[in-house]
Amino acid sequence: VLTGIQAMDAGAAQMLNTGAGIVVVKMGAKGIRAFTERSMFHQDAVPPREIKDRTGAGDVAAAGFLAGMIHVMDIPRCLELAARAASLSIEGYGRSAYPDRAFLERFLSGLT
Repeated sequence: VLTGIQAMDAGAAQMLNTGAGIVVVKMGAKGIRAFTERSMFHQDAVPPREIKDRTGAGDVAAAGFLAGMIHVMDIPRCLELAARAASLSIEGYGRSAYPDRAFLERFLSGLT
């Protein structure tokens, strides 16, 4: 959307050419992708136990990815965190099921 280019790979390449180090594309139920100059990574969406409200799931995915980067995770692990966080957020209304510090701590310890 930012580039006006329909092909995701080409749009990501243009963003990388402007100086971005990582381009993350949220694709809803189709998952999430991250592009770097050398690689493309894909994470399937994590199906929620139930769907109550999809509002904000993409923002939660972005926050999950950034939390992974802050914790110096590799890109595939950041994408997994993003997908799991987004999935959890869908299971409640509004912000009621948004991931919290306990979720992040469980993920970091390998329990989520």
